[in-house]
Amino acid sequence: MTLNGSNVTFTNTKRPQDQFNGTYDKASDRLFLTLLDSYPPLPLSRRDRGDALGFYARTPDTAKYTYSKPIAGDGWPTASLADVGISERPIAALIEKILTADPTDNLVDIDSLLVARHGKLVLEEYFHGFDKERPHDMRSASKTFAPTLAGIARARSVNLGPDTSIYPLFPENKPFAHWEARKSGVTLKALMTMTSGFACDDNDDASPGNEDNIQSQNRPAGLVQVHPRVC
Repeated sequence: MTLNGSNVTFTNTKRPQDQFNGTYDKASDRLFLTLLDSYPPLPLSRRDRGDALGFYARTPDTAKYTYSKPIAGDGWPTASLADVGISERPIAALIEKILTADPTDNLVDIDSLLVARHGKLVLEEYFHGFDKERPHDMRSASKTFAPTLAGIARARSVNLGPDTSIYPLFPENKPFAHWEARKSGVTLKALMTMTSGFACDDNDDASPGNEDNIQSQNRPAGLVQVHPRVC
């Protein structure tokens, strides 16, 4: 970021051609960013611990954390930590650490924390403006869930294994976009070990399987193309 008088320029250091401009009004201590030419500038003002929603774990700041049993209502049985034999003290200490973390160097950058034991929900806490109704952009975290779900399916007698071909599992999505014969060889194991060969290079904006491209796609399923590089 560079400031020349009241003019502010933001530049991507990795791609210097990517820039956008704004102006800084010293009298009001406000920054105005021109992000879209046909729209008025976006005004930004300073925030502190009391009104910077999303930058801190809880806004406004609250008193020292006190544990409370989760509220029932969605069909999941609830209980207290004590009911299932979990000590409250280390749980409270962890949440206190989340609440008091420095946002500029946060080693516990957690948006939600739920604990279940013996089939009962015993802790449900949200941070940084999230709540149980707000979907989270999971991205790579989903790599943990997918193998777990595959294991559950197999344990429930679904005919599924490491060598299972992926595309025949989704006949309702035919015809697949960008189909070619090599995709027939993509197996469950290849996806679980990230060795499918799909062209998904997150360091290349032109890659068809780039994470941001997939996230924003409006095209049919099956966008990703087979490529010698490993996904």
